[in-house]
Amino acid sequence: MVIVDVINPKDRKSPIRCSVCGLKYSLRDYKILYENKKLIYFYFKPKGKKRKKVICHDCLLKQLKKFYPRKERIRFQIKDGEDIYDCSFHAGDIDEFPDEFF
Repeated sequence: MVIVDVINPKDRKSPIRCSVCGLKYSLRDYKILYENKKLIYFYFKPKGKKRKKVICHDCLLKQLKKFYPRKERIRFQIKDGEDIYDCSFHAGDIDEFPDEFF
């Protein structure tokens, strides 16, 4: 199962940028969006890759569908500090892939 780690703005000292779509925010702006539950970035290790990438919540779902195309229901876990949340979504809910990156 894929485990993604929440990037809490309290743990960062610099701006943040999605490795897939390029969505970039200053630390101050990301903190505001994060606290108001509008945006979240994750550390995501793509299947077959060595390093984790920074990815926004929208691109995360698209990338999971891309790497697990044969699954109707895609399951993953979100780790937020000490808390772990079991999540899933139906592949049919996501229609398109972002630009090729991984």
